[in-house]
Amino acid sequence: MRLLIALLAGSPFCLLQFSFLADSYNWAVFLFGYMGIVMATPVVFAGLAVFAFAEFRVRRSANVRTTPSFALAGGLLLLAFFVPAIVANPILLKFPQFCRVTQSIEWDTTKPNPEWNTNHSFILVVVGTGTPSQHQFSSGYMNWTGNEPAGFSSIQFEPFSFDATELVHRMSASGLADDEIATLSDDIWATCAQIDTDGSVASKSGVVDSIYCHVDDQWDYTIGGWIWIILVCLAFMLIGYRTIEAELADQAAV
Repeated sequence: MRLLIALLAGSPFCLLQFSFLADSYNWAVFLFGYMGIVMATPVVFAGLAVFAFAEFRVRRSANVRTTPSFALAGGLLLLAFFVPAIVANPILLKFPQFCRVTQSIEWDTTKPNPEWNTNHSFILVVVGTGTPSQHQFSSGYMNWTGNEPAGFSSIQFEPFSFDATELVHRMSASGLADDEIATLSDDIWATCAQIDTDGSVASKSGVVDSIYCHVDDQWDYTIGGWIWIILVCLAFMLIGYRTIEAELADQAAV
């Protein structure tokens, strides 16, 4: 029964992690992208203070050790809330099934871009699964840095979702000269064809960036979160076994 009491004491902490895992992407954006963690931290630890006071009162009324051991352990574990996910991230980056890769190729043009004091360009971004050394591109998009609808919002490989004629037609909306469109479209089409054929990225005139790899679908948060929950349960069970007398647990069972 002591172990059951310990698990009940740990349930608010586990519920906090479950709430985060239910929508880890948006929570991560809020907490770290918009610095919502600055607001969330005082609220969480205010709740911890209430938990500690309640535990102290319950322990004193039951004549067991009055030190709020569950609250102390919970506080330490809250400080390590994201540590398992941080540790899991570089490990998962070695496994292609957990990762997503992106790579971009940029073709400069002769059309000035006054807003940025440079020239407009076409940017092809390809997306796939895997790691930098083992990956497969499956989709992407092509941006035109001007306001004209000269790009593609979605590109699919294997097979292509467009052909060379459609590529030229779409790029012509940029207002570039026909000969420049022809030269650029030939290279862009050759790049896409090579990606579709063997997955490699190369270009005669475009600038090819390095592959960017990140853990997909918040697997680092999911796996790290479950590890954290298991650690909470084990820690609270150990504390419950050592700090709650067997007689009290038996009385609670009755």
